Amino acid sequence: SDLHLLPDNHNQDYATLKVELANLFTQLKTIWPKERANINALLTSTKALNHKSYKKNVIQAAIDSATALIQQDDMVPFTLPDNFKRLTYPLLQQHTVTGMDTPTHPLFDLCTHLQTIVDQLNAYWLQAAYNQTQHNFAALKQQQAQLTFDDLLTQFEQALTTQTSNNLIKAMQQRFPVALVDEFQDTDPKQYRIFERIY
Repeated sequence: SDLHLLPDNHNQDYATLKVELANLFTQLKTIWPKERANINALLTSTKALNHKSYKKNVIQAAIDSATALIQQDDMVPFTLPDNFKRLTYPLLQQHTVTGMDTPTHPLFDLCTHLQTIVDQLNAYWLQAAYNQTQHNFAALKQQQAQLTFDDLLTQFEQALTTQTSNNLIKAMQQRFPVALVDEFQDTDPKQYRIFERIY
């Protein structure tokens, strides 16, 4: 497959991520009610954050999103509200005034970790869906004895890299001694490797 989704989760399995997500969510449900007021006070009073990006109504929306999140049923969340990201370090750091330190709090660490795990799980699902789609598509093409344009390029490139490829290359050079490539700037790496191997 030429498609690689980020973040890369090859060192963690799906079950481990689900358990970690559940644990983090339990921690958030325990800690958030105790620290909500402190987080609100920290974000509204700090001078380190760009107040155009962290206005009072924006901060309140972030606080409300976290409150609503922990008040839902015991189901572990596999998606997080957009405003929740305001409580994670990537966004806090992005909107920190130059020369000043980003506000810190253990809850920001927890929210950041929670967001990271959710993103990794979403990447898992997308990759699994892509892999299954590719598998089904390959089976359908084989069943109907059909090839796509990309299949033709892939198989041709593979044929040019075998032990007997010299014969194919010579045959191509004899039949097509010159190649004029229209819109060369749109040539993709696979197409370029084919031209480079022949000419």
